[in-house]
Amino acid sequence: MRVPAHIHIALGRVVATTLLCCAAALQVSAQQATAGDTPDKKLQPLYRLLYLPKLYSAKPVTGIKIVTPPADLAADSLGGADDLASDETADITTKQPTALAEPAPVKKPASKDALFEGETDQLAKRYAYMMDVPSDEVTNLYLYKFIDQWYGVKYKYGGNDDKGIDCSAFSQKLYSSIYSTPIDRTSRQQHRNAEKVKNYEEAEEGDLVFFRIHRVRVSHVGVYLANGYFVHASRSRGVMISSLNEKYWNRRFAGCGKVERGEAATESDFMQ
Repeated sequence: MRVPAHIHIALGRVVATTLLCCAAALQVSAQQATAGDTPDKKLQPLYRLLYLPKLYSAKPVTGIKIVTPPADLAADSLGGADDLASDETADITTKQPTALAEPAPVKKPASKDALFEGETDQLAKRYAYMMDVPSDEVTNLYLYKFIDQWYGVKYKYGGNDDKGIDCSAFSQKLYSSIYSTPIDRTSRQQHRNAEKVKNYEEAEEGDLVFFRIHRVRVSHVGVYLANGYFVHASRSRGVMISSLNEKYWNRRFAGCGKVERGEAATESDFMQ
């Protein structure tokens, strides 16, 4: 089938007009790219095909110029604005990070009077702050020295030393060291043989504090200190001080217990 001549002429004009429009649009896109603008998204494929190779070949890549800082600022260039404003010059070639100092071992005082001096006086203030009581109410410094030596020791079921200890072993060791009183090994036995005190507001320093963790029978024990606070060996954080006003412990509180105690620790016992 032959296509009439007038149709050929019409199609030719349409194609020519379309090509002229595309060429004009691509020329605009090329000018935009040269100026740093992004070409129209619809024209990007044709633009990449026809013009992008020419632009890259016409614009060689230039290197980055490295500017050397003045000599008087070179040493301070890593220190920030505050360091640049100071008179001191940092030595970035020899400066080394400062290592954390090893914690000093706990030292026993040379005499009873020394308990109220230096670090032990600070010890009383620290525990008074933790329990929200006046520092002059922290009088049994032998007790708090013992707590401080054990504080943070991890929990270990059946453990009985500073490598790991459980709750009943800790209360047993505290009673032996501070009150010279032997008590039973497990929390249930300690609860069974103690004189019961239902309200912890009636408890005194050194009384045992019992908990039903699983709400069936006594399975945890601590030693009461003051103002609702007690020391114990926690499963999650080891030996620590907690409050009976905390929701977790308050809901599981099973009462306190008094144990007939022997003589309190003396200076010679503490210094052994």
